[in-house]
Amino acid sequence: MTHAVGVGIDWGSSNVRAWAFGSDGEIITQNAISMEFADARAHGFKNCYQSLLEPLNVSNDVPRIACGQIGSRTGWFEVPYISCPGALKNWLQAPIQTPEPNLYFLSGASKSNPSPDVMRGEETQILGATSQGHKGLFCLPGTHSKWARIEKEQFLDFDTYVTGELFAVSRKHTIFGEFTVEGEPDWQAFAKGVEAAKSTPLLNLLFLPRSQVLAQKQSGQESTWYLSGCLIGSEILSANPNRLSVTLIADGMMAELYSRAMTVLGCNFAPLSADACTTTALFRAIQSKIET
Repeated sequence: MTHAVGVGIDWGSSNVRAWAFGSDGEIITQNAISMEFADARAHGFKNCYQSLLEPLNVSNDVPRIACGQIGSRTGWFEVPYISCPGALKNWLQAPIQTPEPNLYFLSGASKSNPSPDVMRGEETQILGATSQGHKGLFCLPGTHSKWARIEKEQFLDFDTYVTGELFAVSRKHTIFGEFTVEGEPDWQAFAKGVEAAKSTPLLNLLFLPRSQVLAQKQSGQESTWYLSGCLIGSEILSANPNRLSVTLIADGMMAELYSRAMTVLGCNFAPLSADACTTTALFRAIQSKIET
């Protein structure tokens, strides 16, 4: 049996990951399961949870703290949101006990002004980033990208942009996406799309991938990456019109896309690994729970 002091779990919409932490925050062992959230619900969240933890070989007595969709209304046990603005410590110091022994869920974040918005999981990444001294404006790309503002240990505000979902829907279910095709990244076409977002309204931009192909100015592959650039460029310009410095929390292709787009738009940014931010925050929450 491993000598872990706690287990952190990130339960997303398509992947579930768990890390067993040592006393200094080092990751002793980890496990991951690829499973759509609806499939996990149908299979039984408890069954998935047990399958996730079994390879970690940790004591039943250590705390397990989870973040993400597992605490949503359609999750295993719903836990309330914590309202913004609010102190960052509110999220770390109040994991909610579930009916499952030694299993706690972290709350998501919500706001009501000027209109309602919510997040689950991204707030944990932000907590990990702020523990490293980052503050100000944060960008967390994804299917539903989040932009958040943190100042003086206060979670002030955030907004959601459905960029990733709009890209997927545009390609699969609209006339202006029917010519797009899969292929290797075309960074030149992507940069042109980002540039176009500077001067063209979004609802006009969305038709350009189709008209460019019809005019034989782009191939289907170029059109795909041009559309991506248009959408991401529009998001960044809307969320950060004054081109402020940004902490970019992302991994893999998302990190590449947003890094390139911010460079084209002249935004200074500090890149951070989303996974590293998540594990940092989960370990801090475990420490907080052990100390209480």
